[in-house]
Amino acid sequence: MQKIFSYPLKLEDMSSSTQKYRLEANSDELDYITEIMKVPSVKNFSAEITVKLYKKEHLLEVKGFVDADVEQVSVISLESFIKPYHNEFSLKFDTKMTQNDIKEIDFEYDDELLDILDNGQIDLASIAMEHLALVLDDFPRKEGEEFSFISEFDEETTEANNPFHLCPDAIIQNPVQIFLRIIDERQNRVKPDNRRDSFLFHRHQHFE
Repeated sequence: MQKIFSYPLKLEDMSSSTQKYRLEANSDELDYITEIMKVPSVKNFSAEITVKLYKKEHLLEVKGFVDADVEQVSVISLESFIKPYHNEFSLKFDTKMTQNDIKEIDFEYDDELLDILDNGQIDLASIAMEHLALVLDDFPRKEGEEFSFISEFDEETTEANNPFHLCPDAIIQNPVQIFLRIIDERQNRVKPDNRRDSFLFHRHQHFE
């Protein structure tokens, strides 16, 4: 897939002063982001990012935030809706470290892991998209929607179908006697017609 939305910065072009960038995707770039995010549609996408290079420390600091309006489908009502997202981020890159260096380092559990540059550069657009993807809701639902499970049987009927309620003193009874008692009870019970021994899952909306 061709990389349509991109804003690369080379390390050699960076200075020690703080640099500020604003990214805003156009219609073609929104289509590209939509495909990357695997959602029905991304309506708006923007990011504000600051970059600061610490040459002596071989450290590159990248921080900012991303805003997006994303069309998603509710897992409850199956209706499409627009959900706004905002995510702030802060990254640190080791400007000297390579992939091979990482393989040779034994990190401790509480060590701060720094990112590394990709061929001596970073891509601000990719960083922004990554931090949108991190907060996308895998089970989106509209505001006010709730899951609801409704049993086909009332509480009394459900209790009657529970074999354990027939023998509350099961601990002190003979297991064979318990089994025969359950069979006898079930044979004498009148079974209703067209009853499914299951639960129905209903989706509904709750409006405050």
